[in-house]
Order: sequence, then C-alpha cells, then structure tokens
Amino acid sequence: MALMTFSYRGYTHPGGEVTPESFDTVVERNDRGVAVKVRRSMQIRVNICAVGDTNINQRVAEIEAAYGQDGGDAVFYLTTGVASHWRIDSGSSLYGVLVDGPHWTADPRQADWVTGLSCTIGLSAEYAPFGFVNPNAGSAESIEVIGTGGPAYKLDRLDNGPPQITLIHPATEVLVVQSGESFNELTGIAANIYPNYTPPLFPSNIKDPVGDFRVRRSRQREQAGRRVLRSAWSYTFTFTSYPFVPNP
Repeated sequence: MALMTFSYRGYTHPGGEVTPESFDTVVERNDRGVAVKVRRSMQIRVNICAVGDTNINQRVAEIEAAYGQDGGDAVFYLTTGVASHWRIDSGSSLYGVLVDGPHWTADPRQADWVTGLSCTIGLSAEYAPFGFVNPNAGSAESIEVIGTGGPAYKLDRLDNGPPQITLIHPATEVLVVQSGESFNELTGIAANIYPNYTPPLFPSNIKDPVGDFRVRRSRQREQAGRRVLRSAWSYTFTFTSYPFVPNP
C-alpha cells in the first residue's frame, strides 16, 4: 500500500503520501424502511515528507489549494494504476463531494515542520439509492373533521339559581380540513419544476374563498444544481350533515 496514490479534483499526491483511515457507506431510510439516500465517506491522512519549514510550507499551500473546493472525485489508485473501490465519485452524486479539512496537527516529538507534517481530511457524498433520479420526492396529507353536525346550545349563568341551557340551533355545520405538502428534489432543467398540488376532495363544498389555500415554498438546499421545491395546500369544506371522509 506504500506505493498507492491518491487524487482529488485532479491533484495527485506522491505515492505513499496519503493513507486511508476509513471508508464508510451508510444507507438512510424513511420511517417505512425504504432507502432514500446513500452516503459514502472517506477519512484520509496526509503525511508530508519534506526537509525544512520552507519546503513543508510550500506543500501545505498546495494541499490547502487542492482541497479548498468541493465537487472533485476522490480516488485511491492501486500500484497498477487502476482505480480502487475506495473512491467517491462526484459526478454521480446528489450534491457533489464535500470536503472537511484539512485538519493539521504538529508534534515536536515527530519532527513536524522539520522533516514533515501531517493532516487528516474527510470526504463525503450522497447518492440516490438504486439509481433513482428523485429519491426524496414525497408528500404528506392530513384530513381533520371539526364538529358533529349536532345541535348548538347557549349556556346562561343566573345570579340566583343554576345555569340555564337553551337550544339555539337544532343542527350545525361540519367542517373538514384537508391539508398537506409535497416536495421534489431534482437537478438540471427539472430542478425548476414544483410538485403538483393534491386536488380538493370536495370542491363543491368550499363555501368560503379563503377555504382554498395553496402556496409554493422557497427553494432550499441548492447544491450542485439540485434544489428542493415544496408545494403546500389547505382546503376547508363545509357540510350541512356529517359526511363520509376517506382516509388521507
């Protein structure tokens, strides 16, 4: 492994300068156990071998510049020159490869800044599972029933005597509120497309204009051309008797 080389964003280290410390793959799942995202991360250690603080400082500047930008491929190459399986591809990821570091350490007992210097760097990227283009698209909706349609009473408190209850209306209205939200996470031209609204279940029972509420929420988490777009809705229906309401 001493002759393995490592490359990030076109910058290739001298053979043996970079040592892999860890490579991890984590599958994120929603509350139903469905995979929605795969995260791959790599921890590397860079051991600069150079004599004198001037030469070491020059190498530090090179490494800082090489890892000063996200979005590059991170690849370990075997001694044969073939790319190993310990690699994180940026082009096929959701947001590009993200860099954490370099994190430099200095230990006088190791002759740091005299014959060398070391640092650790974290690299990670997220991917759509199973090649899905839009793994995070989804929606949630709720239906709320307010009232029973039964009679309405008025309670009067008396100065002398128990409270009196008077029937005001033999029947009352029933309100049903249908509300929800949907979202897309897309890239390219499709990244400007908002998800559709779910249509109202009882359009003829929207008796008040403000009972039809629809909104498109601002874009969130724009990285590598990908955007999260959200659409929300809320409909309030009025019934003169208790209706049959389907499950959301």
